[in-house]
Amino acid sequence: MKSFDSDIKKIAEKTRLKAAERRMLRDRVLSYMEYHPLPETLQTKKAAVVSPITFDTVFTWGKTHSRSLIGAMMAVFVVLVVPVAAEKAVPGDVLYPIKTKINENIRASFADSPYEKVAFETELMERRIAEARLLAKEGKLNETTEAAIAETVKGHASAVQEGIAALKTSDAEEAAIAEIAFSSTLEVQSAVLSSDEARGVGGSSEGVAGAIRDAQLVVDGARGTTTPSYERLSLRVEEGLTRAKDLAVVIDEAVTEEERADIERRLGDIVRKVDAAHIAYEAQQMEATSTASTTVEIKKEVNPVEILSSTLRDIQKLILFMADIDVRQSVKLEDIVPAERTDEERTTNILGALDELINAHDALELDMDVEEVASTTAAFEASVEIASSAVAERNFDDADAAVVEAQTHLETLKMLLDELKESAKTEVSSDVASTTEEVVE
Repeated sequence: MKSFDSDIKKIAEKTRLKAAERRMLRDRVLSYMEYHPLPETLQTKKAAVVSPITFDTVFTWGKTHSRSLIGAMMAVFVVLVVPVAAEKAVPGDVLYPIKTKINENIRASFADSPYEKVAFETELMERRIAEARLLAKEGKLNETTEAAIAETVKGHASAVQEGIAALKTSDAEEAAIAEIAFSSTLEVQSAVLSSDEARGVGGSSEGVAGAIRDAQLVVDGARGTTTPSYERLSLRVEEGLTRAKDLAVVIDEAVTEEERADIERRLGDIVRKVDAAHIAYEAQQMEATSTASTTVEIKKEVNPVEILSSTLRDIQKLILFMADIDVRQSVKLEDIVPAERTDEERTTNILGALDELINAHDALELDMDVEEVASTTAAFEASVEIASSAVAERNFDDADAAVVEAQTHLETLKMLLDELKESAKTEVSSDVASTTEEVVE
């Protein structure tokens, strides 16, 4: 039988205070010491320590080695202080060349793999866009600077595309993943610029926005030429999700309650999408390897690769939103990563949309004797009925499609009503003209 003392010792060795508990205990001890000082009779007097280095010795040494000292201080200033200060520089500032020619070149040397080089060029493009937006907001973005930044943005976007093209020759799947990340970045930056323009806060140049649109067209045109494997996508998604979760913890105190709730919801949506992709992939693997029947057909309605590709886009956009305070201040998370609606939310939204459509239809003064009006009204009512039935059966995609059809029929009815009113006005004018002519005769 083990001794009691031995058991206690083992338990004591495993017991540790958490970091928060240690901080709290330390604060309480220090607070107690501050308000309950040790009596003077118990205090130990410290012996004075005489330093061998006096002011006179320092002054004498400094006078003798003044040039060396100044040189050393200048070296420290140039090597440490100037590069840090240059990071906040914008086009036109004295330190801006140091930021772009020295700092960024040094950082570029650390990008070893082709994927990392593409990612770094993407980051440089984002920096130039941010600089343009900052200058525009401060009213300092003149035509010359605007054109220069736009060209630089185009250059970085071209470098990214060239890097992706080169990567395709060695690793097509990695190139496809790089395209997803780059396209996601372009979408976020485009949303930010559109938000600036809508809010009338300056925004960046039209040239910068045009460069982003051109790059997006190129990426969209190349999309689908190579599809990453499920395994490769799964690895990238897991890495991205881990980074997103860590980043959410880091910025927790810097975001608002609404932003925190939005971020937590998106993380939950991403986890659910990843789980759905895994379930679909495993089911398809089982069907593909099944020997029970030679006519086994793999279900195509749920594509795990497409789910993970979409999820990777969401992760990239979410990371950009969390990592860049300028993005958070410009757009809402819903604008770049829409929340996955629950069944209850989708039901509420669809029924609400149907109510609005029905009320708008009832407000129209329709002449049902007109054949085209009657047929369009019948089609509208059929679409509403289909949407209602689909919601009841939880077929939300069919319900959404039916709502869109009902909206189209309603717009057609409005146009018919306008045409009928215009036709009636024309007939009245003709009658008045004819009556006037008769009276004149």
